[in-house]
Amino acid sequence: MHYHALSSRRSLSAFAFALVFLGLPLVAGAQEAGGAEAEPAGFVRTELALDNRPLSFAFDSTLRATAPRPLLASGESVSETRIRLGELTVNPFLNIGSLDAAARREAGEPPVVGATTVWLTRADDGWALELEQAPAEATEAEATEEEGEESSEGDDTTEAEADADAGEAEADSDAAADDAGIVIHVPLAREATEAQETLSAALVSTSDDSGQLVLRWHDHRWTADFDLLPLPTPAELAAAAAAAAQAAAEEAEEDEGPRVPTDTEQLDFDSDTSAGARALTLAERNDTAIVLPDESRISVLVWQEQLVDHADFAALATMGDGEVVRLTQGAVIRLRSEVPLQFGDTSIPMENLAPGFPGSYGLWLKRSGDGWRLVFNHEPDSWGTQHDPAFDAVEIELKHSEDGLETRSLGATLVPVTAHSGRLVIHWGAHEWAADFAISE
Repeated sequence: MHYHALSSRRSLSAFAFALVFLGLPLVAGAQEAGGAEAEPAGFVRTELALDNRPLSFAFDSTLRATAPRPLLASGESVSETRIRLGELTVNPFLNIGSLDAAARREAGEPPVVGATTVWLTRADDGWALELEQAPAEATEAEATEEEGEESSEGDDTTEAEADADAGEAEADSDAAADDAGIVIHVPLAREATEAQETLSAALVSTSDDSGQLVLRWHDHRWTADFDLLPLPTPAELAAAAAAAAQAAAEEAEEDEGPRVPTDTEQLDFDSDTSAGARALTLAERNDTAIVLPDESRISVLVWQEQLVDHADFAALATMGDGEVVRLTQGAVIRLRSEVPLQFGDTSIPMENLAPGFPGSYGLWLKRSGDGWRLVFNHEPDSWGTQHDPAFDAVEIELKHSEDGLETRSLGATLVPVTAHSGRLVIHWGAHEWAADFAISE
């Protein structure tokens, strides 16, 4: 079964590499640590990648409910119109709220891609998020070039006329910017929950093509459902590649001929394989992650398409004491952490495989009497039938419930609670296994 599953994913792996080759935005996966500028101090990022379609939400973990927050008070009039929470970085396949990627594609409109500013709002008809994406602005170089061209032209207008023209141009520019900006309205479902002083957010999968954005703050828990369009087919990719090649050839003819990369650029292309490797990984695994303000990353990778109609899921009902969950068509769940973690009294250190490297562990669900435990194993790349107890590091106790969505495939969520703590949740069908952790200093 192992080799059959690998063989069936060869086309997906080639497909993922093609996505990177074509440079399609955001398809190669969520940002790796150090791959982008760090968020502002206090910002925590939650990430989710489903079948190579990543999302991320950077939120301000320093926001507190004890500050005057009339928007959060359930019995108060709405005197505070909205609160800025952070930034949601979207991909071109996302459907959420009023954002309909399929409708935009059919209408010939460009996809919404990149960072959107997230505002929490409240009105008489309930709670919502407003996602705002500003229009693209001219670069400083372009603005300088335009100013130079204007100053070089002969002009007989008076200073007053010039000022008037400048004012009209500025007004026209502001109006165009307002028209070009994108605002996405996302209704929120709200339920009362245990009070939490600081804001937290998580992107949670409900299938390989859908999920929820879950927010908690004060005594509120809000959720917004989203789903993702399928990735382009290989035929569509081939057509896009051909069009891109044709456009590049025409541009080269018009300019100075084909551009040859320098030795340094060629070296970078040959040696930087991180994007390709990331895409290949996300062609077969889904990813959930927490990225801390210093860009340290904690992530969990889960093999895709482990559905509830599979015999491995049915076997959960008859497992005996001490048995681990077997995955006959997938690899073991993998944890990778660039910071040491603490689950209760149990430490999960870094450098378990090599000095100076992040902690990497295989995670095995284990039946323990009437409950469940989670085994951290030093073989993070084992197949799901190849648990070797000789490499077990530690075990922790899990909280277990069967209150989840019955149709969910096997998945995991890393939920940030504060900038120094979080929760690991593994789910499969109605089953949910959870454990809280702290980030060790």
